[in-house]
Amino acid sequence: MAKETLFGGDWQKVLIKVVLLLLVLLLIYGGIKKLLLLIKGNPDREDKEDILDEQESNPPTVIDDSQNSDPETITNNDALDIANKLEIAMDNWGTDLDLMFNLLACLNGASLQKVKFEFGIRDYDGDSDKPYDLFDWFAQELEAGLFAGGNIGVNSECVPECTSYWDMCGEAYFMRQIWVKSGFPITF
Repeated sequence: MAKETLFGGDWQKVLIKVVLLLLVLLLIYGGIKKLLLLIKGNPDREDKEDILDEQESNPPTVIDDSQNSDPETITNNDALDIANKLEIAMDNWGTDLDLMFNLLACLNGASLQKVKFEFGIRDYDGDSDKPYDLFDWFAQELEAGLFAGGNIGVNSECVPECTSYWDMCGEAYFMRQIWVKSGFPITF
């Protein structure tokens, strides 16, 4: 009597065994990944507020050398107004990309920092289990990748990397190019 190995026999049986083995490995990988997230835990509201407070008391150096005292830097009230408009643009179904890009594209680095601080930590989709800062909201709302979300074709003189349709700027890529001026590590 011949002994059959795990990957011996007809090619159809081998193929089925390989597919099943890959599915089992994928399930194990997903389970381990979820377990690690549970162990690590998502940062709660207090942790995120502590991080934001630390950034506000010791803001990163802006790339464009702008300062809070520059005349072209917006006021704290203007920053709060922009932060509220950004939330409205991203809240509920759909995302108003034009509004978001128009609000932010031409701000200098110091103004962008003010907007991020004024946005603070807000409940994403009204869910208090999702205390997100502005970059977390961007991560949820913007299509990631250079060409993801399509070529938005924005013609913005304020974002030199995306001045024409042919620059092939996707949503998240365009937003990242805006926020580079702020000096914050881009996490979306």
